[in-house]
Amino acid sequence: MKILANVAIKGNIVSDWFLEDYDNLTSFLKKHQIDGIEGILYKPGKINQIPSDLVKGLHLIYWPMWLDLWTNNQSRLMAEFINNENIKNYYGFTNKEGIIHKYQQEFSIAKKLSCEYMVFHVSQISIEETYSLDFSYDDLFVLDETAKLINEVFIENGPMLLFENLWSPGLTFLDWEKAIYFLDQIKYKNKGFILDISHLLLTNRSISSYDEAIDYLLYVLKTNKKILPFIKGIHLNKPSFLPYIRENHIKKAENSLLQKDFMKKLIDVYKHVSKIDTHVPFIDKRINQIIDLINPEWIVYEFLPKTLNEWAVMLDKQNEIVKR
Repeated sequence: MKILANVAIKGNIVSDWFLEDYDNLTSFLKKHQIDGIEGILYKPGKINQIPSDLVKGLHLIYWPMWLDLWTNNQSRLMAEFINNENIKNYYGFTNKEGIIHKYQQEFSIAKKLSCEYMVFHVSQISIEETYSLDFSYDDLFVLDETAKLINEVFIENGPMLLFENLWSPGLTFLDWEKAIYFLDQIKYKNKGFILDISHLLLTNRSISSYDEAIDYLLYVLKTNKKILPFIKGIHLNKPSFLPYIRENHIKKAENSLLQKDFMKKLIDVYKHVSKIDTHVPFIDKRINQIIDLINPEWIVYEFLPKTLNEWAVMLDKQNEIVKR
């Protein structure tokens, strides 16, 4: 089992904290008993500068509201983005071919980096739905359309492709039959799942403690035990347990619909999500029950620290819990 940390390649962690020196990053990870990174391609620069043994996994790009562009649903696109310029600025393109090409690029990079695995979010959620949780698409539609995209992109052999759960329509791990149905549609042979602890817990907003969280995780995973052999990795973090996640946010959805500044809409929803999906350590030793149940090949400490010192503290805390 390898312990990894999430890192935005050439994001603030590499450029600001380590002066764009990957040797500095590698030394830091070794000091904190981390075996490598699950990278995200954020302005990655020259790929050949990245050490070949550093990036164990590659987290592929994810657009939460990708499905309307994929299906060319113009009415929903305009309701979300207001105009075509915002669509172009957000995605970098304005049609489904752009989605295919972007994932083809990242698949090629994953192979160049000799990654062991890739991560793909299977979900769809609009800005307003993020507040209201009143979804327009159901799981099966999202799963079917995602499978079509995957089968367009991932044709040749390559790293293991792991599909990640979220709390919005798509892959939630609340229904093993849907999960296996989806996996069966994927033609790419080297495939499986990765369990995001926080995302699974956010399917139950009533949870307000670590004990409740572990009980719920055990209940869901044992109820859907047929997916367990396919779970190859874990994103380890926790969501908020604070009352905010249980509040009614419908007014925020209504205000978002009336907002004519798309960037303001986007910034506001990111702030909202950051209060829910907090990306902080899961500091309760009962999490080892989940790790033992799954026996993953990779555990990724998926945190969002604001400083290097905060990151170091987070890594050490999580190591202590998992008996690293």
